[in-house]
Amino acid sequence: MSIEAKVPMVMRRKEVKKYGTKKLIEGLFTKGQTCLIVDDLVTSGLSVFETVEALEGEGLVSEDIIVLLDREQGGRSNIESRGKKLHAVMTVSQVLAALQAAGTVDAATVAKVMEFVQQNQVQLLIESAKKLPLSPFP
Repeated sequence: MSIEAKVPMVMRRKEVKKYGTKKLIEGLFTKGQTCLIVDDLVTSGLSVFETVEALEGEGLVSEDIIVLLDREQGGRSNIESRGKKLHAVMTVSQVLAALQAAGTVDAATVAKVMEFVQQNQVQLLIESAKKLPLSPFP
């Protein structure tokens, strides 16, 4: 995306390395620049806010988050309640509807997944966010 749009890219590391640049945020930037956060999916929004915190700690501004998939488990409301905007390419509901229409999954599977989604809504609590179930299937 960065190369195609000809805009600089920064990356948040999971942790600061003991070698190399020893930075949490890598890339070329100037304090005060606006940074678009791009991620694969959102469940609770916790990882988004870990990224926001790191970016803001370096003086960058972030207002918008783009994800490929919104799992519809509370991430959108958690993100928006903190003044950020979430843009999802698709939601779990949309994926399931497309798969069902294509005959790839049956109605029972769709119902089971949607029941899981509804039963596993997340209000962002830092302590409990790490204990969230990741899948409707054991």
